[in-house]
Amino acid sequence: MRNTRRVLVLAEDGPSDSLIGALAREWSVAVRHPGEVDGSPDADCLVCCDPLSRAWAATSPTSVPTVVCGDAPTTRGAAAVESGTDPADCDGVTSVRDADAFRSPESVVESVRAALSDVERTREEHERRVTELHKGVTEFASLREPQEAFEQTVDIAERVLEFDRSAAMRHRDGVLVPVAQSGDTEIGDARPMSVDEGIGGWSFRTGKSRLVDEVDTEHDANPSKSEFRSGLSVPIGDHGVFQAVSTDPAAFDERDLELAELLAAHAGETLARIETTAELRTERDRLQSLFENVPDPAIDFELVDGNPIVRRVNAAFEEVFEYESETIVGENVDEYLLPEDDEERERGEQFNRRLREGKNVSAEVIRRTADGPRHFILQVIPLELDSHNVSGYAIYTDITEQQEREEMLRKQNERLDEFASIISHDLRNPLSVATGFLELARETGDDDHFDRATRALDDMQEFLEDLLQLAREGRLVGELEETELEAVARRAWANVADNGATLEFDSGCSVSVDEARAVELFENLFVNAVEHGGKAVTVRVGTLPCESADPPGFYVEDDGSGISEDVRDRVFESGYTTDEEGTGLGLAIVERIAEAHGWTVEVTDGEDGGARFEFSFEE
Repeated sequence: MRNTRRVLVLAEDGPSDSLIGALAREWSVAVRHPGEVDGSPDADCLVCCDPLSRAWAATSPTSVPTVVCGDAPTTRGAAAVESGTDPADCDGVTSVRDADAFRSPESVVESVRAALSDVERTREEHERRVTELHKGVTEFASLREPQEAFEQTVDIAERVLEFDRSAAMRHRDGVLVPVAQSGDTEIGDARPMSVDEGIGGWSFRTGKSRLVDEVDTEHDANPSKSEFRSGLSVPIGDHGVFQAVSTDPAAFDERDLELAELLAAHAGETLARIETTAELRTERDRLQSLFENVPDPAIDFELVDGNPIVRRVNAAFEEVFEYESETIVGENVDEYLLPEDDEERERGEQFNRRLREGKNVSAEVIRRTADGPRHFILQVIPLELDSHNVSGYAIYTDITEQQEREEMLRKQNERLDEFASIISHDLRNPLSVATGFLELARETGDDDHFDRATRALDDMQEFLEDLLQLAREGRLVGELEETELEAVARRAWANVADNGATLEFDSGCSVSVDEARAVELFENLFVNAVEHGGKAVTVRVGTLPCESADPPGFYVEDDGSGISEDVRDRVFESGYTTDEEGTGLGLAIVERIAEAHGWTVEVTDGEDGGARFEFSFEE
């Protein structure tokens, strides 16, 4: 049965029928004029029957095996053959068999059969080498050091590719350094070279392979020994170069180069893996050292099915949270550290969702510790991600003391603002009194008015000194002393321009107060009554009714217009006022001074329809 091989017969005037018949009995045969063939013929074997086709084979190199037979020459064909040119000497003609002129067609068939057999043997040998190469490169998987990879590359080149003289060169600081050589390689066969030097340097710079049939014809060739005639050079990624050499010309073909490139590709992948593994190992060791020595509590975790499972904890974690490694490793850290607070637990779930997306977490959180809830800066860094799980590190930096300091500073600032407001507001009354008496003194020349102005200024001085001392101590009231309520109220009334207003006392009692602050409280109440109750307002001070001998508190009321119920909850707010010229600070100061004494204050209706402020002493 005829096989599927294709034979192309090239002839100027057409070959003999007997030749075509003999070839057609074994193969598929086509006949073409040499001038009709463009490029490499689509055939498994060429048969050149005359000088013109022989000339074509000599001047048109092809990888197709070629058989030259001796049909009768023609004058035109003979003239086309260049003197001394033979297809056997041409690049690309892989097999030339000469069936002598005028022999039988059977001899041509035998030559074609032999040429195809040569090709088949070459193909089978190439496939064998490829198979053996694939087996050999599986050994790369177990390598752990770069030197091992270079040595394995040369070993496979020698055993499988049958390259007797080869070397692997590693790139180091712009120099290609021989680090592995085959067994038949002699001293001096390979030497260090700059990446700007020779064919090896060219391969490394360009990332391209190169096949050299004759060293003498390559202008950039720089062989380490003069007897080297041919070779090949293949880059190993950005790691180095593999080279093989021979003392024979054209000792390597395209198949050799293809196999060398395949070997170098595996070597490059292995070296990249080894370097990446080494970098990861270094980074892992660095993180391990950091993990163990970081002063803050830290955990090594893995997010499994959405839950942060502890793999390791450092010593600081054990100390702060008082959970030993054996207790918490393998457990969901949120179950141990998250407060019962729903808001914090929801935030914990949000953090876990961010980690599943490969995002970092940095936030202020509250976590349960051996000393109770504390504030931390939580830094969570995911290191490895897959479709379900995340692993990484979580570090807890305790900022509780910092927050306490910030809270203390905030309160101090609030007190300073409060003192500033009190000073700016409560200096108005003694200033008004002093100004009024100075004007009277100027008009009448009465020294008594000067004395009263002086007393008002003295009160201002005392007021400022007291507040300054309290501000330094961070308090609103100073030492408490038993004082008669009526005496405190009368002292405050003296500092208020009464405008015809009247002060009455219903009953009295002894109270434990900082007298200066108590005077300030009454002054603000009296000013509020006078400003809002009219010129003839009557202000009454008395004690709250009780069944025991000690009253539960006192009141201050007037008979003015009063305070409507819908604004009573707001009158103590700082800045709230119904007077266009008011500051809204007077009653706010009253409430703060009362609270500083431990009293509560409420607004209600007075007996005569005005405003009534009731101060209750706490038990």
